[in-house]
Amino acid sequence: MNVVNTGAYAVYRYVEDGITRYVGITNNLTRGAYEHMLQHGWRIEPMYGLETLSRFDARAVEQVLIDQYQLSDLYNLINSISLTNPAYHLYIARGREILESLNYFQ
Repeated sequence: MNVVNTGAYAVYRYVEDGITRYVGITNNLTRGAYEHMLQHGWRIEPMYGLETLSRFDARAVEQVLIDQYQLSDLYNLINSISLTNPAYHLYIARGREILESLNYFQ
């Protein structure tokens, strides 16, 4: 599997009983893991190949994954990118491009 290296943000997830229940981004995975543990008791895990993304790329990937896992099935309260955002389609295209390059859809 490749790695996309465009910045300092990581995409992570929380898995419960083998099911992805939360998707997020952070520029400090250690801090994010600590905060999720304190607030929710969650052990988050970085998604391989998605640990060094620009903020744009991280948000794009996060939104594609939220769409894939369905917001209604996640603990996420909102979409990363509003459906009314004029650049929504650009985010989705970029997120899919990154995830496809890492074979996340196979």
